[in-house]
Amino acid sequence: MYSLSDYPQDASKLFDFAMQDLMRGDIYGAERMLSFSLQIEERPATFFELAKLKFQRHDYPAAHYHATRAIELARGLKVKPSQSEPYVQLLAEIQPHLDAKIEMERTVVRLAQAGDLHGLFKAFDLLKFEDAMMEIARPSLRMILKDDPTDKAASKIGGWPILPDDVSWPSNADGLPLAFLCRIDLGCLAGTAFSEMSSKKTGYLSFFYDAVEQPVAWRHKDRYGWKVLFTPPGVRLCYPEEPEGLSEDCVFKCYSLSFEEELTFPQDDCGSKPEMTSEEEARFNSLCSAWYGRQAFEQHRLFGCPQVLQDGWQLECQLAAKGITHKQFEELEPQVAAKLTEGLNDWILLLQLDSFYDATIWWQNGCKLCFCIHKDDLAAGDFDKVWVVVH
Repeated sequence: MYSLSDYPQDASKLFDFAMQDLMRGDIYGAERMLSFSLQIEERPATFFELAKLKFQRHDYPAAHYHATRAIELARGLKVKPSQSEPYVQLLAEIQPHLDAKIEMERTVVRLAQAGDLHGLFKAFDLLKFEDAMMEIARPSLRMILKDDPTDKAASKIGGWPILPDDVSWPSNADGLPLAFLCRIDLGCLAGTAFSEMSSKKTGYLSFFYDAVEQPVAWRHKDRYGWKVLFTPPGVRLCYPEEPEGLSEDCVFKCYSLSFEEELTFPQDDCGSKPEMTSEEEARFNSLCSAWYGRQAFEQHRLFGCPQVLQDGWQLECQLAAKGITHKQFEELEPQVAAKLTEGLNDWILLLQLDSFYDATIWWQNGCKLCFCIHKDDLAAGDFDKVWVVVH
């Protein structure tokens, strides 16, 4: 990562470096040099060149700001109208694009709030992908959080666990207690897309995790870093005493949960997803951000497609379940490796907990914590075979 200290503290030289970068076609380098130049001295020409670059990259708010600053400085310096005319012309060219962007953003918010997915596909000019994406969309139950100081809700995030009186608080391989994350009353599945599952399984799921070390599936030796406990109905429950060694970083603020069905889309490179250009992919990701963001910034959910930043979560679980590390996998013969990757779509997201600043829940680099399970183990109710990924 470059910083201003790596370059001459001379605004003119940095501006010249930027022009040289532009001649080489290095737009990002030119942008960096112009920004450094402005840190030393604000000049109209520097703002103007930066505005042109931002406009070229379709960053209309930034382009508008820099063009406006170029005009303001030119007027303050009493620059001749002939010299400042290009600044005024550029601003006039930027303005309709900025207006269209603002109107687009308002339209997207309105469509998302109305739950109009078709309208969103149309607004983002992705109608040709709508049918294919709707075919591979997966239902989920979005968690809606509400402050709950009583800590008595049937389904909740944070607070204190409620366990059968003969069940101990789970711990990691070193004997230190895991953090209690959430408790889910499986009755929430009734009347939803998951009703069939609720008719086979009633009771509660309690999720625990080593919030200090934050282990993941590909380090399969850390299997003791998480635990999902199933509690059938009719069992005597109690609030366990605080276990020795429980870190204060492992006790989270309590929120009661309600649930709302929400369609989710695979954003990773799954085989069934239609091929898109990088520009179409960016627009689709913006569509997803608007769709999921209509409820809240954080995305906590049961089932559906995880909102991951990169692909490979199914492979992580598949390899971990077979006791194979990534290094071992990379050294396998292609035919053997291909055999191991069969059935990746059989892995299901069981729970996604987003990083949540208000509850002091924060996963690696602000990512999402995902508990995943194979469909056969879910059908069997074998929650000892859950794996965790952080994406």
